[in-house]
Amino acid sequence: MNLLELAKATIPKALNDWRLKPILDAIAAIITAKKADIRRPLFERFEANWPAFTHQIRTARNDAGHPVVIDPVTAEDVHASLLIFPQLVSLAAELKAWIKANSF
Repeated sequence: MNLLELAKATIPKALNDWRLKPILDAIAAIITAKKADIRRPLFERFEANWPAFTHQIRTARNDAGHPVVIDPVTAEDVHASLLIFPQLVSLAAELKAWIKANSF
């Protein structure tokens, strides 16, 4: 059982989608709806970084899986994804800790 179910909250249908973009959009909508309750520095970090981080990684994945050109993913693309990944994980971990502590 997840935290939304435990809190008897309505679970957005998009969270059960098989595609990544609807899931990421639903997560962003849930977090944004709680803006007033989240520590300002954490929310500002989320607002500034989450869309960029997730979009960059999603784009690299899409280019690798659905190439439009012969050389769709460059070494620079992979390097960029690897450089931002620790920051994305750190942000996700902080958000998860906040969610657990605040019982949605």
